[in-house]
Amino acid sequence: KKVNQNGGRAVEVRHDLPPQALESDEQLQAHVPRPLLFPKPSLSDGKERPHKCHVKTYQWIGCTRDPVTDAISWQLYIHDLYYLATADKPFDPNDLTDQVQITTMRTHRLYNNHPWRIQWGLEEKIRERIETVLRRAIEGGKLQCNLPSTEENGTTK
Repeated sequence: KKVNQNGGRAVEVRHDLPPQALESDEQLQAHVPRPLLFPKPSLSDGKERPHKCHVKTYQWIGCTRDPVTDAISWQLYIHDLYYLATADKPFDPNDLTDQVQITTMRTHRLYNNHPWRIQWGLEEKIRERIETVLRRAIEGGKLQCNLPSTEENGTTK
């Protein structure tokens, strides 16, 4: 998939590796063999069938620097409204069409009292996983706190 195209555009689902090297603006993502499935009524007959899905959340990550100790502090804010994004057609592991495999459209709002949020403990799981990714990125030097400089008494901090 091209990294600058969202919404399922430019996604190619394959059973094998691409025959040529990836371009600098492409990424390769492993296929999830046992995806999360959500029961959704079929458009053809109204019966509930499992559709491939994923949960979308929105976060804000910020950093501050203590003016006395120069210590950096990170903040993570997660919006309390989650979305469930589902494929258009019921899941079939042998069907590689976009309608079965691509889950980009937000189809359901998962409010705080939604059974899935409660049953799956989504808030705790999502926070733990995002914190783990952030910690690794910070420790690995891939996420840095680049605050604007300020001047005090003619010296730059």
